[in-house]
Amino acid sequence: MWLGLSRQGTPYLSSTRRGDRPRACSLPGFFLFLTVLTAPLAAAPPPVGVERLENPEAAFRFDTLDYPNVRGAPFVRIATGRSMQRYGEPPKNRYRHGFLLEDTAVSFRAFVIETLEMESFERTTMVAEDLRVGFDETDLKSYIDEKTRRYFRGDPFDPDGNRPDEGKDKISDRAKLFAIAWAASRNGLSADAARLFNVAARIPHKAHSGPLQSARERIAVDVAHAEMWRAVEQFGDISISRTDLLDRFRWLAASFPESPHHERARQTAALLAQMADEDEERAGRSVDWALRDLPIKEQVAEWIYRLRDQNGKQYYFPLECDVFSSHEGVEDSPAHVLVRFGYDAVPQLIEALDDQRLTRSIERDDEESFSHRILTIGRAAEAILTKIAGRRFDLPLDGGRRTSDADCAAAKKKLVRAWYDDFRRTGEAATWAAGVLRGDSNAVEQATRLVERYPTDAAQSIVAGARQACDPVVRGELVTLLAGLEGDGILPFLQEEAASTHLHAAYVEAGMVLARRGHPMGVAALLDRWRQAAEISDKCNVPEVDRSEANGIDKLAHYLVRLNDAASVRDVAARMHRFPFRVRMTIVEACDRDAFPVRAADGETAGPTPEFEEARLALLILALEDDRDRPERFPQLWQKCGETPRICDFAGQALFERDPNRYPFNLAADMMKRDQARYAMIAGWRKGHDLPPLPERKPKPPTAVAAD
Repeated sequence: MWLGLSRQGTPYLSSTRRGDRPRACSLPGFFLFLTVLTAPLAAAPPPVGVERLENPEAAFRFDTLDYPNVRGAPFVRIATGRSMQRYGEPPKNRYRHGFLLEDTAVSFRAFVIETLEMESFERTTMVAEDLRVGFDETDLKSYIDEKTRRYFRGDPFDPDGNRPDEGKDKISDRAKLFAIAWAASRNGLSADAARLFNVAARIPHKAHSGPLQSARERIAVDVAHAEMWRAVEQFGDISISRTDLLDRFRWLAASFPESPHHERARQTAALLAQMADEDEERAGRSVDWALRDLPIKEQVAEWIYRLRDQNGKQYYFPLECDVFSSHEGVEDSPAHVLVRFGYDAVPQLIEALDDQRLTRSIERDDEESFSHRILTIGRAAEAILTKIAGRRFDLPLDGGRRTSDADCAAAKKKLVRAWYDDFRRTGEAATWAAGVLRGDSNAVEQATRLVERYPTDAAQSIVAGARQACDPVVRGELVTLLAGLEGDGILPFLQEEAASTHLHAAYVEAGMVLARRGHPMGVAALLDRWRQAAEISDKCNVPEVDRSEANGIDKLAHYLVRLNDAASVRDVAARMHRFPFRVRMTIVEACDRDAFPVRAADGETAGPTPEFEEARLALLILALEDDRDRPERFPQLWQKCGETPRICDFAGQALFERDPNRYPFNLAADMMKRDQARYAMIAGWRKGHDLPPLPERKPKPPTAVAAD
């Protein structure tokens, strides 16, 4: 039999035989059929590995995990004040749900289901809804019913219409559902709690590789994962003491023996216990001495000990945590002090490379998963050695074999000792010069130091290192360092690089250095490459170049517009329409920057000429007509513009910043007003230059969007 709806919306049953006419049934009959159909499913036993429990508290008691007692607490919908906005939608608040435990006139505290945490909120008044911080009481049973319906529909949105951040949440969906079931059982909703628990028990487990037989084990693993994530993050909060962290990790190791994180929690607790004992022993010592009065070796030892409080930050992923970085920007941390000791601290820092005690710095691979690592004192010592030496001490690849931490530390010690022995034998300048000659990833930093400290000896090493460099980025940065140096071999090398037909950034840099030194070959080489890139771009929508060459084209456009040469700017304006959005945007942004200082024939640095500035102004006026692209792949531009940002809009903004009275423009206005403003600017400029007006064009009204 087939169950369906007629065109008029009437439910009907149909046999599977072809040609049978559907037989309509009444609505009560329809629901009777559904009851009969689903009765066996309701009575059927759950799938293998899925429990059916009448009391969720019997499966896993949150009370034993120090979660608050929510019996009798009001269930509330919390407006967090964390505004969010998706493309084409108005901003809206991010809501959470939880149990209200404290409430005052200015703040409130709640146990939040989505995070399984006690959170405090400061109320706001007289603000827009998307910024409001407050709560509204809601019905727990209705919330459970809605959660259950959405789960069986496969709806990814929560009851407030927010799509969950998959992978970014510390708490799994199963743990969240069980937390709600547990809270419901504490508030007398036993049937709803059992129903929701059985829904939670059906969610498959993905993260654990071992056998998990019961729902209790699955939920325990989920909660342990969230609590371990939270505990590791607390290392970055220096307001939390080491003894509090020790209690936390001991609790984790004792409460979740089935968790994959159990061994890590146990080892972390052991290290923290050792460090707490050391702190207690030092706290009993007399501190009637001044640290700066001690011998250098003892001062260094003291500051290495204090690395346990080093609180570095990681702002970008997947870059490493910067142990020297802080929100306050101060440079008085133990790591900064050790760098100021310089080479005197190197021997003791080498010995600290295998120190596994923990700092207060955290590193992770991304923002979407629990990939957090607590940096050890050994890692901090390596970062300090890198800063002192001006080079990294990366171990060579081992063919994919994984070695122990002890083996890695021993190999790193051997590598750093070899560098330090060579430094003591040859001296600072020779060590840096040898590093530059290798042309590897360390060459740029060592070349920079060589230019600052030993400029007369730097040119020959940088030229040789640039020839040796295989990475175009390293090669280009070494070429840039030659701009302020004098010496034999620099000019022939730059001419050789500039004469190349490659579009890599390194060869573009050579032309730029020649141009800034006043050599006529520099501008000519850059213009030749620009025309070459335009011909390539004519053959396809996106230039057939690799990433390094794409960076070279961006630099070409940027340099030519800032090179204090009017002819170059006019050439860029004549060909910019051939390039993709990224290059044209680079050109418009460069027009808003100051001109590069260029050495004139008499050796003096010349400032921007009126002809050059007029050429850049004409380029921006021309860019006002560029409305053909929509930068869907550049979402950062949408934050600056009201809607549908285009090249013409940013050209109008650049003109406005030059002269607001002459070029009125509002980047945040709607498209119709922006078009009116740019048409007026084009007409005014053409009239002032005795040029015929463009054909009249009326701004297009905004396109209506269907409600669905």
